[in-house]
Amino acid sequence: MAGARGALTRGLAGAALSAGVGDTARDAYVIYAQAILPMLVPLGFALLEPDRRRRLLIWPFALLGLLTGLFLLWQVTRWPVVAEERAHCVAYTTHTPYAIPSATAYVLAVCAPALLSSRRHLRWFGVVNVVGLLFASTMQEEEFTSVWCLYAAVMSVLILIYFRRERRGPPEAPGVAAEGRARPRDAGGAGGAGGAGGAGAVA
Repeated sequence: MAGARGALTRGLAGAALSAGVGDTARDAYVIYAQAILPMLVPLGFALLEPDRRRRLLIWPFALLGLLTGLFLLWQVTRWPVVAEERAHCVAYTTHTPYAIPSATAYVLAVCAPALLSSRRHLRWFGVVNVVGLLFASTMQEEEFTSVWCLYAAVMSVLILIYFRRERRGPPEAPGVAAEGRARPRDAGGAGGAGGAGGAGAVA
């Protein structure tokens, strides 16, 4: 009997611990997806952009993302967040007044900088992100965050490709490489001719 009560106590404690971990994971995800991302994404694109003119166009969206993220951070930390399974998705419910203006500012801050980038792979990321946004908008409002974030995470492979190519550097043209390899021999030949001429002059 005592063993059964002990097992029941441990089971209830484990369930309470699991619920606590689940609540923490839910809150952390919502804070990151709704508050941190709109601040982080446009800032990253502004810092990566090598073209000065395009960078000046991206910075206003970084400011918009900062203001939007701070507003949403206040909302999701001040009021409780509800997450529940619905139609094979996780539906998130938050207390966010001015939902349409804040959602519009969020989308502009996250999507526009990629479309303004001078890098082809980053522009393609912006295009497919907008396509995912349009697809997610056909879902129920509560399911939008879950579907769009999953799609954007999968499409982030384009950013991975960009960084891998940047690490390798631009490919070297075959003619330039051959010319670079031929230079030491040319220099040696010139040196030899100069040396022979100098020897003849001395003679």
